[in-house]
Amino acid sequence: MAISIADKFYAGYFVLHTLVTAMDCGALIRYEERSTFHKNMFDIMINKYEDPLMKYPPAFLYSFLLLEAFIQWPFFPYAAYSLYKGKKGCYVGILMYAVEATVTTFACLAEIYWAPTISESSRTSLLLIYSPTFFVPLVMMIDFGYRISKWVPANDPSKLKTK
Repeated sequence: MAISIADKFYAGYFVLHTLVTAMDCGALIRYEERSTFHKNMFDIMINKYEDPLMKYPPAFLYSFLLLEAFIQWPFFPYAAYSLYKGKKGCYVGILMYAVEATVTTFACLAEIYWAPTISESSRTSLLLIYSPTFFVPLVMMIDFGYRISKWVPANDPSKLKTK
């Protein structure tokens, strides 16, 4: 069975996002206990981009990061492997991930967009940095919602039982 270009892209996204999540979850560790890599990345986000999510993390960010660390992160290798092998058993999980990631990233984008303390240049850079983690799951949500909807017999009037 040939794997679609979209599924190859999604599998690559999940592999890449496994690494991004490892970086993101550094925010769950006290600054003094973070690795040098994590400290450097957070310092860049704060000093170069004035990232309000890193500089003054809102309480909701920690709940999002916990979801990312304990629900999404373990799912990513399974999703990537399943897509690469052409298995449809991961579709519902991908749809669930896509909805959750779209909603939580939207909240982060809104926080950046309306942050009063950052320059327009930093705001634009941050929106561009964070936006792929909104738009890729948004497309996934639509794509996998459509794929799954084809499994529902109600979408095919010839399969409906009538009395």
